[in-house]
Amino acid sequence: RHFVRQGHALTLFLPDLGERPPLEGFQVVYVPVLSRRSGITFFSFYFFLFFYFLFHYVRVRPHAVYTRHQQMEGCVTWLKYVLGFVYVNEVNGLSTVELRINRKPGWVIGATRCLERITFRMADLLVTPSEKIRDALCRDYGIDPSRFLVVSNGADPELLQPLNPEQCRRELNLDPHLKYLVFVGSFKRWHGISKIVDVFPQILERRPDCRLLLVGDGEDKPAIESIIRDKSLEGTVLLFGRRPFSEVSRFINAGDICIAPYFDALLNETGISPLKIYEYFACGKPVITSPMGGLESVFERFEVGVLVDSSDPMAWVDAVTGLLNDPERIQILGQNARRTLVEEFSWEKICQTIARRVEQVAGI
Repeated sequence: RHFVRQGHALTLFLPDLGERPPLEGFQVVYVPVLSRRSGITFFSFYFFLFFYFLFHYVRVRPHAVYTRHQQMEGCVTWLKYVLGFVYVNEVNGLSTVELRINRKPGWVIGATRCLERITFRMADLLVTPSEKIRDALCRDYGIDPSRFLVVSNGADPELLQPLNPEQCRRELNLDPHLKYLVFVGSFKRWHGISKIVDVFPQILERRPDCRLLLVGDGEDKPAIESIIRDKSLEGTVLLFGRRPFSEVSRFINAGDICIAPYFDALLNETGISPLKIYEYFACGKPVITSPMGGLESVFERFEVGVLVDSSDPMAWVDAVTGLLNDPERIQILGQNARRTLVEEFSWEKICQTIARRVEQVAGI
């Protein structure tokens, strides 16, 4: 949307999952998939994408092709080799580190590294959300740093805005008089949500009026559900499942504090710039997170939340209860967060930076 506002014609390729929300201002090409089962969906999308993209490329001849790096990026890389278009690859994390976190076998990591070496060296421009990702790619794949653009992730302050917390709680059938911690996002192993749930009884000992709202889904959900059962946390840890983006603002605004826990030290190798943190900022909420992969610079510079500098989940008990006991600080940090998002990390500003660099690379 922001690229279009800046005068760029945009064609977006999306998997055809049955739902086609109205998207105005740019062309959308829905690519068929063979099944809604995750593996088949993934591979069939990239199989058909190869032909759909080739057909549209021949018709339109775009100035640049912008992709978000995925495991099947090779299909675009091969077309780049044949057709010679300007190829921009956005890399939001290090696949090899994620594979190590998930304890994948060495041959999978080695094969991934070989494929990524080809992809990254073929790209005309690599966009990363952190200097640590850039530095790791330069080191591991021998890429010239001048071929990178480092630009943070962000959020849209028009779509996500501060709302009345009590009203949002009533709309979600929550008690408006309680205190709420909120997590919105995928339940991946490195997010550490299960560890927060594990120490939530200690938070309840100090603040019986506190509740934990978990909005999302993912691989760690069975472990979270098991802890909730084992520690009798039904009614105090509330699972809302995966929700459409249109509902995200209501859940975030229902909270007093938003959380983004990270406990795996391997994340320090990658640098992280999680979308959820900037979405929390957009809603004017203070954030408690871990000083992983460069996040500390944002929090120290703009005073938008609390950093828990410890691998011990019990340290989160002090951080959460300490901030809940200081409502004035909650308000100040939340105001700082909203202002920081609008002035520093809005998608409009970030897209302007990306567009200028792509124009330079494409010679337009």
